[in-house]
Amino acid sequence: MRPASRLIVLCALLASVSAARADSSSPARTEVCLSTFDGSLDTTNMQPKDFAMVRVGTVTHIFYTRQYSTHNYNDHSNTRAIGHAVSNDRSLSTWTVVDCAAIAARSGRVWDNMHVWAPSIVYQDGTWFMFYTGVQYDTVATSPQLVTTEIQRIGVATSTDLYSWKQDPTPVLAAKMIPWTYQDSTAIGNGGVGWQFRDPFVMADPDRPGEWLMYYVAIDSTLAKFVVGVAGTEGGDLRQWHDIVPIRRTSAAFMQADRDESPQVFERDGTWWLIYMSNHFAANDQITYVLSAGSPSDSSGWSDPDSLKAVTCGEHGYPSPLNQLHALEHMQTGQNEIMAGFSTWPSGTGLIQFSQMQPVEIVCPTDSLRFSCPDAWVGVDGDVRVPTRVTLELIGGSPVRSTASLRLTLADRGRVHVAIYDAAGRRVRTLLDGAAAGVTVLPWDGRGEDGRLVSSGVYFARATAASGRAIARIPLAR
Repeated sequence: MRPASRLIVLCALLASVSAARADSSSPARTEVCLSTFDGSLDTTNMQPKDFAMVRVGTVTHIFYTRQYSTHNYNDHSNTRAIGHAVSNDRSLSTWTVVDCAAIAARSGRVWDNMHVWAPSIVYQDGTWFMFYTGVQYDTVATSPQLVTTEIQRIGVATSTDLYSWKQDPTPVLAAKMIPWTYQDSTAIGNGGVGWQFRDPFVMADPDRPGEWLMYYVAIDSTLAKFVVGVAGTEGGDLRQWHDIVPIRRTSAAFMQADRDESPQVFERDGTWWLIYMSNHFAANDQITYVLSAGSPSDSSGWSDPDSLKAVTCGEHGYPSPLNQLHALEHMQTGQNEIMAGFSTWPSGTGLIQFSQMQPVEIVCPTDSLRFSCPDAWVGVDGDVRVPTRVTLELIGGSPVRSTASLRLTLADRGRVHVAIYDAAGRRVRTLLDGAAAGVTVLPWDGRGEDGRLVSSGVYFARATAASGRAIARIPLAR
């Protein structure tokens, strides 16, 4: 962890708080009971904006865009760092700021010299990857003059401990790399449509073992509207991305909005949810969603969008926390699902609000969500490590020279299928297809089903069980 002396320099106010906020104006019957992170814990007049959540053992981490409430969001002195706070509290109501600049805008002619926004964090092979939007203030050549503008791109910072981060010198994804995006750099008016490219959300690809998906927002050159786009990795490399598809069902035109922001994707009961924020011309920001029973990277399977507040149990009254939330984030640990969002309601100051998702009641719509207080962390007694339902890890040396050893851990006894796949997603060898529980070590001798040695390269082991799935990366070098 960074020295305390540096934290005092970084933060004007460093403290922790325990406060379950109540509001007497809430509807009499509400399904939401929220814990919060108050931006004033970081610095006076600070309000967190876009953020990411990560839970490791008993510690929950949030990384948040720092915005001064007394400044304009696009002010050159604002949104120049991403802060870091932690909680050991199961109710997520007690937080401590540990760094006011986990990453920060850098000086010079670099891709993130003005703003850093919208973190998204994933873990691969001992390294945490924080994807974020970097905004560059730069002068570009147009005809017949030079124009100073703000250019949005997506890049990454890495860490081995979540506390010390190193920012990459170049971005990993930009509008110029995506053929369907609006790319006219002279279009400075109308919100700078030529440079709108931001808000990454990264997750493992459920259809391609070892690969990753990135969701983001950009301007579709065909529709001239914001849409959510999807990119994928090449060979599991989190710095190499290619275009997959724009999900045009998310077009801002569907919700009579002028922009889309902050996409988030998760699976519930066999259905994929894509949640994002739409800025409505008449009704301000609305959390919007589309649903798919197919692949989350297939544009054709998504439903028409709807407002989340229209279907969520207990949230039909007004005022309501759900009416005020921005940029929802979803986090699942074992059986527990937490949904959080930025809000200025009910206190008027900037808050990140947390609530726990519960099974839908019979009286609710079948596609609804239901929230309650985040105080259960189901199945946990005291301060103990929350077990992941299914984990799969490569143990021993890397790269593997001959035989790989995989440690499979199941929180529940049941049937599990473990197989090896190559980088193209083709199955190479099945290691286990049957009942298991607890910890099982599975060897792979580097051979395929036909008994022949496979060639050097990157392979992936995937474990699939009723309680979840997990993937381990296996670099093989003979």
